[in-house]
Order: sequence, then C-alpha cells, then structure tokens
Amino acid sequence: MSDDPFAALGKLKFSDAEMRDFETRKAEAAASAPKFGGGVSKLRIEKAGRGGKSVTVLYDFSPAAKPHLDGLLAELRRRLAIGGSRDGERLELQGDQRARLGPEMTALGFKLKGG
Repeated sequence: MSDDPFAALGKLKFSDAEMRDFETRKAEAAASAPKFGGGVSKLRIEKAGRGGKSVTVLYDFSPAAKPHLDGLLAELRRRLAIGGSRDGERLELQGDQRARLGPEMTALGFKLKGG
C-alpha cells in the first residue's frame, strides 16, 4: 500500500457518455451565467486618503450595466478572491488589481479603459 493519497485517482476512468453529460452541463451553466449588461467601464488606481493602500476603482459604467453593479461586484470579489465595496456607481476593489481585472471583465462582457 502506497503513502500517496492521490494514487487512487489514477484509476479513475470516465465513459464517453459521462464526459458528454459533463460537457453538456458545463455548457448549460455557462449559458446561464450571470449577465451584467456589458459595455465599457473605466479603471483607475487610488491611494489618497487610504493610508497608502491602493484601491482599484471601476467607474463610468454603461447604462445597461448600472442595474447590475451589486451582482458584478459579488462576481468580481468571488473570481478574484478579494474584498471590495460599492460607492454609488463606483466599484472599489482592494489592492492594485489591474493585471487580473482585465481578463475577468472581458469574460463578463466588458471593455476596460484606463489603468
């Protein structure tokens, strides 16, 4: 008996039907993913009045996205594993998230300007 806790995983096999079912469920989940209106948003980094800590600010959202800002904030916090808050029509994310935020916003249907 081996001490490798993952040894049994090498023996797992999935049938073609199981894989097709998995791919179908994955595609259905992607199709029902949250919709946030998309459009263009602007990005900037702020430090003023925050004790030297950086905050990534998303602002100037398209009108179609404005009703969905709470859901967008929740999704970004989950995907990036960071804290954040909403201040009116601005989303503030903890830290300098410029590099990580671009691909996530693109995946959610937004185009970022600034940063």
